[in-house]
Amino acid sequence: MKHFDRNNNILIDTFLGMAHLRTLNEFIFNSIVTLFSLIFGYFNSMFLEKTDLFIAVLLVVCFDNILGQIIAIKTKKYNKRLKKWGTSWETQKALKGVYYIVGYSAIVAVVLSIQKGFPAAGFLDEAVVLPILIFQLVSILKNASLLGVLPQGLLLQLLENIDNYKDNAIANIKETDIPQEQIEN
Repeated sequence: MKHFDRNNNILIDTFLGMAHLRTLNEFIFNSIVTLFSLIFGYFNSMFLEKTDLFIAVLLVVCFDNILGQIIAIKTKKYNKRLKKWGTSWETQKALKGVYYIVGYSAIVAVVLSIQKGFPAAGFLDEAVVLPILIFQLVSILKNASLLGVLPQGLLLQLLENIDNYKDNAIANIKETDIPQEQIEN
């Protein structure tokens, strides 16, 4: 191991002694640990400020994953390799929930760090998290319908109401005449 060349300088000797640095490897290790601590502290403070977003994403993904696994366990499927009928549950598909949690949490963390750096982007966290939550909630409704928790046809009625609302909103936008002066301003 390379030792720092202190050249009998009392100032350098004192500084390196206070920092507990005797070798170059210790200095590199301490620098890397300090860098990771800084990054962890930054994301930790960001997480504590917006815990509700992370928890919302965690809850909907976990609930959707649990319903999906129950469906997989109840569904019978023929296994060609074992030449017998069994459940359609697979470890790879079960781990998708973990992948979604990690991926969505990373997306939320990046969005929150952008929002922290640019305060004018205050809308960004809701604009990104809302579609994630809506897609997961639709998936939860679909899985609940497949399990029979929701009465037959209720999911179809909900989706039909959403389509009708969307069509009416588009028709209202097309009917609205906006003066040319407002468009130009």
